[in-house]
Amino acid sequence: MTVLVLTACYIRLPDYRIYKVFSYSGSDFRETDLYVIVYKPWQIDHKVQGIVSRHNAMNGTPDKLTVRLYYNKYNLDKGKDFYKAIFEYGKTQVTEPPGAW
Repeated sequence: MTVLVLTACYIRLPDYRIYKVFSYSGSDFRETDLYVIVYKPWQIDHKVQGIVSRHNAMNGTPDKLTVRLYYNKYNLDKGKDFYKAIFEYGKTQVTEPPGAW
């Protein structure tokens, strides 16, 4: 019975949760760091591409985007990421955030 309850809880978890976002900008650059807790750590490359696509669609494409993945909040607090991806975009690929509604 306990196994069924735990399985049901696990199935209801999202694949990941963006926990923190830090964005730095200057007169001619914009950098963003995403700190993500991954609950279901398989197909990581596919998940990272989805996170990056969603971020860029909502916030525009920065000059540099760093995505750090963690298994849980404890590891995030201790800085123990299990995966780190850095995306650097050329000036022609950088887009501004969409306008407000």
